Amino acid sequence: MLATIETIPVSHQPEITTLLARKKSAGTTGQPSAGRALRDFGRFAGRLLMFSSTLLCLLSGYLAFNHYWFQTRWTKAEATALSGEIRELSTVSTGGTRSAGHFSSSYFFHCTVSYSVAGETRQSQLDSPASPIG
Repeated sequence: MLATIETIPVSHQPEITTLLARKKSAGTTGQPSAGRALRDFGRFAGRLLMFSSTLLCLLSGYLAFNHYWFQTRWTKAEATALSGEIRELSTVSTGGTRSAGHFSSSYFFHCTVSYSVAGETRQSQLDSPASPIG
């Protein structure tokens, strides 16, 4: 049996074919009900939230990777310590007219280093953070 146009049933109702939605008849142009509109809005809002959270998650991962990459790719150099000593820093703070002043001292490490940049020897002085001692 050969299939001909006369043997294949064809609907003569006008329809619009879409890829992702339900078929809609071209003859019906009614407004969707309130429940359906709310459900469609909820679906849209859910998709929007999923998209934005995925985007933020990917951005966070990208920033974390860049932070790791830049922190581990510092240029490394060798230096020679020429001198080093522990120094004391004394500070005096004066109070108001009725209160006595306050004296405090802190200690830090000061050193001089020598290093080479493009074949030229340079020197720098480094100080550690001060540590207050009672």
